[in-house]
Amino acid sequence: PLRTAYLSAARLIHHGYIAEVFDDRNKAERNLDLARAALEDDEVDRSYGLMNLGRALESAGRSDEAEDLFDVYLPLVRHEQQPGFGLAVRKEILRRRGAIRSAAVRAPGPKLDAFDLVELDGLLSRLETRLRESVNGRRLAVA
Repeated sequence: PLRTAYLSAARLIHHGYIAEVFDDRNKAERNLDLARAALEDDEVDRSYGLMNLGRALESAGRSDEAEDLFDVYLPLVRHEQQPGFGLAVRKEILRRRGAIRSAAVRAPGPKLDAFDLVELDGLLSRLETRLRESVNGRRLAVA
């Protein structure tokens, strides 16, 4: 499991090394292993973990895999960006992920009905399935 160091109220987050050290110590593969491990750690936010995995893939020269990971989320991004309706979708997703308590949108904002929520369930389920499936004949970096 990943560990976070706390010094009084300060939280330290290490973001990397200079290029020579990164290459000499094969940090790219190490970072990929750490990013994958973080996705299995219940204390690490999944969105943050996936972002770090994408960054690790990119810095390891595996841009196609990083883009495949991003592409899995495009249907969700498309739903969240719909004029008017998208805000309600975005807030419901944030509520489900524990980021906010209520998905309510102030009037005259949109409200999701039962059919919308079932559709969103399906969209999120397909997203999770695709994270585990092959994309372009390759296994995604998360499994």
